[in-house]
Amino acid sequence: MNRSIYTLAFTFLSFFCVLSSSCKKDNPEPLNLSEQNKWVLDSMKLYYYWHDQLPQSPVNEADKNTFFESLLHTSDRFSYLHDPDEVKDEYSSFAYYGFEYSFITIPQVPGQLIGVVTLVVPGSSGYRAGLQRGDFFSAVNGQAINATTSQNISGVLKRGNGVRLERVKLDDSRFTHLDDLDIPTAHFTENPVYLTKVFA
Repeated sequence: MNRSIYTLAFTFLSFFCVLSSSCKKDNPEPLNLSEQNKWVLDSMKLYYYWHDQLPQSPVNEADKNTFFESLLHTSDRFSYLHDPDEVKDEYSSFAYYGFEYSFITIPQVPGQLIGVVTLVVPGSSGYRAGLQRGDFFSAVNGQAINATTSQNISGVLKRGNGVRLERVKLDDSRFTHLDDLDIPTAHFTENPVYLTKVFA
């Protein structure tokens, strides 16, 4: 197996752990692991933050993702195994439209879930449509945001088929309709420097 085809993205110990023999375990290798699972385990023994709490005798799962997840620490919410040969049809609102968002509740309107824009990349389709950081939106493609629909709406924003955001504004203790923004999918180049100033 070409071990370079898989990429691990997990919580790292210090970079210097790579150079230190103290990061390696002296325990004997578990038996009956497939080559790809053995590579996953060996990599985690070197780089994983919770390397000292990995299972001593993990079960060899046929599916590499299932095996990887069986090794994760209970406090780990971020690690994942990425296969570059796997075809994905979902990315993110950032990749397709140039904006990031969160679903939140606010004290002024208790019980209502609302979308808030946390980042808009200059030059992206979201930016050209007039989207701004701090904007609120209450629906995507006509579907209102609530606890039941939020996961499905997140999926819609990851597919890159173009979206319509129902933008709202906060008046006293309620949201009122502001406008509808049609945001098409568009490729863009992000400038890593968003703002520069010269002080004389």
